[in-house]
Amino acid sequence: MLNYCLDLIEKSRWFVSAPSISRPSFPFSASEAGLFYAGPRYFTERSEKDNYLLLFTLAGMGESIRLEVILNCTQARLP
Repeated sequence: MLNYCLDLIEKSRWFVSAPSISRPSFPFSASEAGLFYAGPRYFTERSEKDNYLLLFTLAGMGESIRLEVILNCTQARLP
């Protein structure tokens, strides 16, 4: 299941890596990364994914309802 609203401000940057032959030889890899400036309507909900989401807040505040955590400035969380 995937449900989202990408209420992102134009200066946001999103990087997606292409699949690689060497990727399976590593125990972990990053498939997407970005510097997101989100508006008040931004949210994502997902399930049944075989990966993890790392959240890091540089300024402002982030929230993960599923993890029951609120991230303040300069905090990180890996479920």
